[in-house]
This record gives sequence, structure tokens and C-alpha cells, in this order.
Amino acid sequence: MYNEMDVSEWVSVLQDKLMLLHDLACANELDAISKRSETFNRHRSDRVLSVGDLVLMRVPGLHLALSASWEGPYVVCERVSKVTYRVKKENSEHVRLAHINNLKRYNMGESAKHMAGISIVAEEDEEMEKWDNKQRLGDERCDGYSVNDIEELLDKNRDCFSDTPGLCSTGECKIVLEEGARVVNIPPRNIPVQLRESVEREIEKLLDAGIIEASDEEWSSPIVPIRKKDGSLRLCVDYREVNKVTPLRRFWLPSLREIMDKVGPSAVLSKLDLTAGFHQIAMEVGSSKFTTFS
Repeated sequence: MYNEMDVSEWVSVLQDKLMLLHDLACANELDAISKRSETFNRHRSDRVLSVGDLVLMRVPGLHLALSASWEGPYVVCERVSKVTYRVKKENSEHVRLAHINNLKRYNMGESAKHMAGISIVAEEDEEMEKWDNKQRLGDERCDGYSVNDIEELLDKNRDCFSDTPGLCSTGECKIVLEEGARVVNIPPRNIPVQLRESVEREIEKLLDAGIIEASDEEWSSPIVPIRKKDGSLRLCVDYREVNKVTPLRRFWLPSLREIMDKVGPSAVLSKLDLTAGFHQIAMEVGSSKFTTFS
């Protein structure tokens, strides 16, 4: 058929077919968009926002594909449809289009006006006779409590703020081996000369604190000294071979949405960093031999 056509006819037929394919592709794309919208809006929130409302917008994380965070507050500028809104930050001309599922009201209660941050600085001396005035709360009131009330609470519980790790009382860590598991005994790795003194000092510190004890067990894993960003030494142990002879145990992380819903109405949020958190969990007596290192 094409052999009997001249060039102009062949180009004309080709154009007609390309136009037909273009129309089919556009119809397909519109159908796909409609189906995606229907699926996404199936579980949409029935909330309705008004122009001028303050909202937080959920945005994807920069480094982790599945992470997201709430940013804002934004001001609702326009309701585009039942499920989409145009929002912008105060004192900004940049307008963004957002779905209702990615928006939530920004509620700032009266108590939030008195929100303040608390910073705790451990002094060099163990007595910690008084708090550094520069680290005190800058506001006279904080959610109904005075600065003196909060400082008194911190001073009363000063034992909780220490560079020495405590001991968790909620339970012990038990290591269960697979049936027929072999004994893991790996020779110690060579430690660089410039780190040996620091490693010995760290081991002495752990012995004095009662976190570790001398052992003559058959099991042994090598230590791996690693420098922290501040130049201090972190003493790690390579337990990969021990992990290979233990069954996989799964623990699901709590839902981030559920956590955010719980802390949402709060006016004051506290964040605690456990001192050497792993050292605060006791090992079960029969399992301690599996953690032997050299």
C-alpha cells in the first residue's frame, strides 16, 4: 500500500494517524487522572476551610522519600474546589495549591502565647549548686506556672539530669538463639595505636560504672572504636555474627499521624535525650554471655 503512495500522500496518512493517537492518548490521560482523583478523594476529609483560616501544610521530606513534616502557619487565600485550596504564608506573595488531606487547622490557644523553651546545661561540678541564669526561661509565666515553679521542679529532680546513665526498671533484654546455633567467637580487631589509650580509658569507665564486667565466656565479638563529631570516642561492638544466629523479631513503629494527633493540642512539648540509652537496659542473666566482647 505504502509503495503505491507518493511522499505527500504518505505524510498526510501519517499525520492523520498521529492525530488519532494523540486524541487517544489525551482521552486515556484524562481517564487516568479522573480515576486517580477518585481514588485519592475516596478517603478525603470532610473538613471545610474558610478564607483567612490559619492552617498547617504537610510537605514531603527532603532526604527521605516517605517522610513528611507539617509547615506553617499558612493563610487560606481561596477555595478552588471541594478538596483543594490556595494558601500562602503571612507576609509572602508565593501562593501554593494544596489538597484538604494535606492541610489541618492551626490552633494557637491562649496558653501558647506563654510558650518558652527549657534548656538544661550540666555544670562541671557534681553539686550543680545553681542553674546558669542564661539558660532560664525568658518569660515570667509558662502555661500557668511561674519560672520559679519550673526551676524548683528541675532542681527537685536533678538526679534525672546526669552524664551517668541510670538503669531501666521496666524489664530486661533477653537474647534467644536459633535452634542449633553455633558459638560466635571472633578474634579482636587490631586497634590503631593512637586510639588504644582512649579505648582503655572508655573500658575502665564502663567497668567503674558497673555497666560491664570481666568475662571468660566462650562467646566473643570484636570492638570497633569510632570517633564522634565532637572528637570523643564511641565504643561499638560488631554483633553481626550474633545477629545471624538469632531469629528475626519485628516491632512495629507507632503511627506518626497518631502521635501528631496526640501532641497537637499541647502548648508545651518536652524532649528528653537519654544518657547512653542502650546502657540503661539491663541484660538478662542467661543472655549476658552472648554480648561478650574483646
